[in-house]
Amino acid sequence: MVIDRNSKMPLYRQVYEYLKMLILSNHYGSSGFLPSERELCSELQVDRATIRRALDLLVEDNLVEKTASVGTRVKMPKTGSLAENNIMFILPREGTKDERITGSFNSNLFYVVERECKKRGCRVIYTTIDADETLEDCLGNDSAAGIMLISKNRDEIYREAQRLGIPTVLVNNYYPGFNSILIDNVDGAYQAAKMLIESGHEKIAVIAGVPEYPASQERITGFNRAMFEAGLDFHRYPVQYGYWTYEGGYNCMAKLLAEYEPEEYPTAVFALNDWSAFGAIRAVEDRGLSVPDDISVVGFNGIELPIASKHELATVKVNIDLMGRLGVEYLLMGIDSASAGTGLDYSVKILVPTTLIKGRSVKERTHRKSTAGGR
Repeated sequence: MVIDRNSKMPLYRQVYEYLKMLILSNHYGSSGFLPSERELCSELQVDRATIRRALDLLVEDNLVEKTASVGTRVKMPKTGSLAENNIMFILPREGTKDERITGSFNSNLFYVVERECKKRGCRVIYTTIDADETLEDCLGNDSAAGIMLISKNRDEIYREAQRLGIPTVLVNNYYPGFNSILIDNVDGAYQAAKMLIESGHEKIAVIAGVPEYPASQERITGFNRAMFEAGLDFHRYPVQYGYWTYEGGYNCMAKLLAEYEPEEYPTAVFALNDWSAFGAIRAVEDRGLSVPDDISVVGFNGIELPIASKHELATVKVNIDLMGRLGVEYLLMGIDSASAGTGLDYSVKILVPTTLIKGRSVKERTHRKSTAGGR
């Protein structure tokens, strides 16, 4: 772990979140010892007071116990059996950097799920599933009352979950037969593009995530719809794919600036997540240009990121708190039905609405009749 000293999150909180993630992913085992305070200080490059404050939070969470002259040991949950209380939070290992537990969206989602499950006496275990791994392999010896599958997994994983009969909820992806909690990506992207158009922008480029992922496809659909309605050419700039990362956003923006003459530069860029947006901003500035004076930038997700920036980013805010709470509610509903032997004869697909945040990374331009070859 690299401590971000520019983050608004206090150092002790960063250490706490990191150690909690390791504990819940069974890194130290069910009753193993954490490294000593001195070892943690050396590893994380923080002082002992910061480590002790983080450990105190873990004690309050009943995740560890501190014993003088012995050390800090992981505690097993004491309420009920593990099989009755374990909720598995599973991410695809082959996912991009932002899709892992350290990614901004999933770390925030995990925090909400862990908080809501704790209220109900459940223990959340984070794990990942490899490209060649079955769901049973992934679960291993961890008996699960329910499963929460995050982001896009392989179709055979969904079919295996149905075969195993373990109550399962999908978050941020859809597969027939499962309760699914999703972002209203189409409308969120539509509103962002409409804001740019109403601000006088006609030459707008898109930096997307992973081509085959529904989130990318749906956000592109929303963008195209707004451009089409305004009579603008949404194919003017080929969609760039930055795979949700800061580096990807930087490289895509740098490519756009290298391939077009200055008079043909886009006046605005819609990056389909905030990491890509900040990467794009850096590329614009490295080119000697200004955001928003020369190029406006809009992101998507609206999550506080551990990055120092002078820009108040315009973005589409996702209600991760509501997504996590709904995921837990529907998963526990499925667990209760399975325990009663009734099961659920229906599945729901919930679209969680987004909110447009009008930051200072967008500049109003003079309105003029489109000459972009639009419809």
